[in-house]
Parts: sequence; structure tokens; C-alpha cells
Amino acid sequence: MGFGGWLLSTAGKLRPAAYTHQFGFGWGFSSGCTPARMAAPARLPNAGSTMKSKPKVKKHGIVEKVIPPPHPSLPEKAQIAVEDADHLYREIRIDNTLETEDGKKVKLREQAAVDVVIEADQDSTEPQNKK
Repeated sequence: MGFGGWLLSTAGKLRPAAYTHQFGFGWGFSSGCTPARMAAPARLPNAGSTMKSKPKVKKHGIVEKVIPPPHPSLPEKAQIAVEDADHLYREIRIDNTLETEDGKKVKLREQAAVDVVIEADQDSTEPQNKK
């Protein structure tokens, strides 16, 4: 039913939850994702220990609609409403072309529950000032 423990890279491919984009941040979408079902942290080649976890936030969302392409050569889009986002910035649109780890092409359905995960490298963040 869902893709628990998977993230959608900016290239439109599903990756294990520990995957992040090469620029230090990633957008992740997974259906019904819970910490118990998340993939184990990835290891660097020849590294003796697991990578440090990156600061991240997970927001729930719903696929509001699937938008057909204006031309057959263009990909279909999925419009996702992100809960707890500012009203004017609630919806995001992504290519509705996903790929599982084994290379199988899949797509999101309307009304699918998804999680939006944003994570960043430690050097891309700073402590919040408490007021």
C-alpha cells in the first residue's frame, strides 16, 4: 500500500530513507512512513561507523490531485498539500514519476497520504535563538 521508509530525491527517484541529495538537502516523500519502518542509516564506503544523522523535519501531506501533462512528452505532476505550512505556500508540485530501489516505475495516487522530509547537513544549520 505505501512506500514506508523511502524518500523521493530531487531527481524523482525513490531512495532509502537515509539517502540525501548531493547538495546536502533533500525532499522526501513516503507514504505511511514510521520510524520503525525507516531504512537503516547508510554507510560510507570503507567507513567504520555510521554517518551522523542530519537535522530534519517531517511534515504530513496529501496528494490533492494528479495533473495530466499538457503534452505527451512531459511528465504527469502530483500536487501535494503540506500540513502545517503557511497558507500561501501549502501546495507543492512534483513530477509524478517515482522509481523503487529495484528500478520499477511507480506513481502517487490522488488522496495518498505522504510525508515530506526536509533534511540538511550540520554545517547548513544554526542553533535557534531562544527569546
